[in-house]
Amino acid sequence: MPGLNQARLPASSIPASSSGPFLSQAAPPSGNGPTLLTKASDPLVLSFATPLPKFGLDDYISIRDSNNTEVEQIRFDSSAVVISTDRRTITITPTQPVQEGQTLAALLPTGNYVLPLATSSCFFQLAPPVAVIPPVVPPAPPPPPLFPVIPVLLGIGAAALIGCAIGGCFSGSGGSNPSSN
Repeated sequence: MPGLNQARLPASSIPASSSGPFLSQAAPPSGNGPTLLTKASDPLVLSFATPLPKFGLDDYISIRDSNNTEVEQIRFDSSAVVISTDRRTITITPTQPVQEGQTLAALLPTGNYVLPLATSSCFFQLAPPVAVIPPVVPPAPPPPPLFPVIPVLLGIGAAALIGCAIGGCFSGSGGSNPSSN
């Protein structure tokens, strides 16, 4: 972002392991874009490779938009800023939620110290809405048969019994074979 300078220390005092960009330059780690937030009210979380220095009483985090316009200043002693016990993570809760299409940068103050390398981006955007897929509706049960099967089978059985009775199956004479009597 224009107008942001690296911490002012002589080059000899910058640790050799700090070959990447400093957070004060607002450059995200290479290959990473802005951190996507699922909700506009989600906090902004910054992570670092090594512990952060102790900040002064008058230091604050500058929240800026993509035009480098300061949207908000949040002091480190505010309840909106939480620094982890190992001093490698800062969680920031701005008073204004991130707007759709807006990119915000959370910038730490530069001072008489070098800020550690960021392991996350200092840029934040609201993630695009996810298309809502309607729930899968189970298929409807098959329609009942056009004619009732059980009554038809019972009707066929009754007709067979009636036919057999008329034919003399139950008369006791049983037919011409002596074993069937």
